[in-house]
Amino acid sequence: MNMLSKTLISAVAAASLGAISQGQVKSLGVGKSVKAVTLDPKSFSPMIDTSFRPKQVQKEHEMMFNYPAGLPNNLTAGGLLINPRITPGFASQFPGISATGYEPPDPDLAVGPNHIVEVVNSNIAFYKKDGTKLLEQTEQNFFKSVSPEAFDFDPKVIYDQVAKRFIALDLGLNDAASGGTASLIIGVSNTPDPTGTWKLYKVDVKQTSGSNNYWWDYPGLGYNKDMIVMSGNMFAMQGSSGFNGVQLVVFDKATLYGGTATPNKFQVADGFTVQLAKTEDATSPSVYGVETDSDTSMRLTAITKSGSTFTVSQAVVPVPSWQRDSGSITGPGGVVVQTNDPRTLVAASASGRVLATHTVAVSGSDSRPSARWYDFKTNNWPASGSPTLFQSGQVDPPAGHGYSFPAINIDNKGGIGMVFSKIGSSTPGQLMATGRKPTDPAGTMGLPVVIGNSTSGQYSGFSTRWGDYHDVEVDPTDSKTFWAVGMGAGTGGKWLTLINSFKVSATDAELVRVNPNSIAIVAGTLVTGNKISLTTTDSNNLGIQTVPVTGLGQVAGFMAAYQLPFTGAVDTLRVSLQVAGSSGSSALISLLNKNTGRYDQVTTLGLSPLGVAKVLDLTPSQIALYVNSSNQVSLIVRAVNPNRSGAAPVPFQFNTDQAVLLTAPSQ
Repeated sequence: MNMLSKTLISAVAAASLGAISQGQVKSLGVGKSVKAVTLDPKSFSPMIDTSFRPKQVQKEHEMMFNYPAGLPNNLTAGGLLINPRITPGFASQFPGISATGYEPPDPDLAVGPNHIVEVVNSNIAFYKKDGTKLLEQTEQNFFKSVSPEAFDFDPKVIYDQVAKRFIALDLGLNDAASGGTASLIIGVSNTPDPTGTWKLYKVDVKQTSGSNNYWWDYPGLGYNKDMIVMSGNMFAMQGSSGFNGVQLVVFDKATLYGGTATPNKFQVADGFTVQLAKTEDATSPSVYGVETDSDTSMRLTAITKSGSTFTVSQAVVPVPSWQRDSGSITGPGGVVVQTNDPRTLVAASASGRVLATHTVAVSGSDSRPSARWYDFKTNNWPASGSPTLFQSGQVDPPAGHGYSFPAINIDNKGGIGMVFSKIGSSTPGQLMATGRKPTDPAGTMGLPVVIGNSTSGQYSGFSTRWGDYHDVEVDPTDSKTFWAVGMGAGTGGKWLTLINSFKVSATDAELVRVNPNSIAIVAGTLVTGNKISLTTTDSNNLGIQTVPVTGLGQVAGFMAAYQLPFTGAVDTLRVSLQVAGSSGSSALISLLNKNTGRYDQVTTLGLSPLGVAKVLDLTPSQIALYVNSSNQVSLIVRAVNPNRSGAAPVPFQFNTDQAVLLTAPSQ
């Protein structure tokens, strides 16, 4: 196993707790364009092939990467809460692909509106969300029309929530001193239904530097509205030597989906394992990546598209210090399984945040593997500003066990879900999940919960490999259900994979409707209706005639008080309004601030005689301000037709057809 020391450049030596830009990225130009080959999965016969192939161990990751000592800081990682924060099996749970003859499985999954696609070493499978398997094929067979190399490995798959397509990636390698090849084997579904047709590509990523050739290992796969980006570590082929950093390959999404793969290549000369984020919102200008940089820092990468030009930016962000874990854990029967190293394992991005995980030691005196996670704010970087660490935490295992291969994601409420393996002297492999509500103390996670078990009492595969990664994704249909995949021990001690769902934040269907328990007119004259008028959208309105107010114009308004039907923390709070007024008038919505005793205006909307609907989702910081210690909320809605050009505004009747809250408690 080769050894490589990672040296910080001089800029890092001057770092404090801010982000430091890096200058180690080099453009390698544009590679050869490749035309797509069409695949119809329905052409396979049989559609489901689960045959076990000759034993094959994935090529070792050839380097024990020596991360350097970083600059000391006083940052600390959070720990565990005393209660769980997840509800397991929320949508479904079912067995995934079982042992194929390759080790380790490297399970990954993608979630579409109606289907789940799972990949392992070295099969691909399609499922309905109830677990019904629709297809399973070897990846060699799935990609055979583009002639993959004889050895394929490290599969990844994502669902592009912006363009609504699946993307599958497999690595191809012919490791030879003469004529060796290294390829990205790519499949893109043409619709959100993976059983429909796909476009397949084979893209050359072999690197040659002087007399040395390099192959691609341990991929990252990410996207945003503009790009599909892939990353990999570049190791020496037979007859060559050295390590050639990280290669990034960027594809214009429209071109790739249209039938042509044109790789734009970059090299991160001093990089190692850049994991790329799936960017689920349709506005982010960048694809973000995360890389373990030192024992007190992580390096963030941003790939941005402007016109036909791609740029790569990097910055280092200080994080709480960590120590390298032992790299293995002993399971039942004394079987020692590998837990890899502190490289970054996954990344996810949403709403200006980037999350990442890796495996570290429990402490300096306890080298068992533990799950470390980070949550960064991009702060509009790289357009301006610098990324910063928002929060981080560490989930430590119980005595005699280790936690490894953590994967993380974030839902549309800011709830975070994380999964990982648990192995110990009495545990052959469990898939664990934890999570945090947006209202939880920074850096904390809920008590881990078992969401999947081994079916065998011992992992006794033909190698000691485990992992090399797990995955957790957010369901695009509600943006709150997490789907996870990991591994365990199955029949005969061979590996199996486990697919399970859970949630952290409440779904819309679970929100409790809260009607006002009292109202009062704060401006104008009551014409019709009462508090019951605010509970449903019908013809029964709360009608208030405006009155003139000096300096404002014509004004009408009411105050409504609400009592939430539970005690404790609030996970979700939504204000739902249906209001009407004269054209040119506006409604001002205010909430009572429990700290100041004053009403804060939180939003406005233009009114129409035909009615306007408004749904206001409060952020966690707003919930903390506007829900008092008795879980009461007070709302004021005022309609204003202001003075304009000295002319007196015309009086009108302000009608409210609905003013209710939708809420859910933290678990």
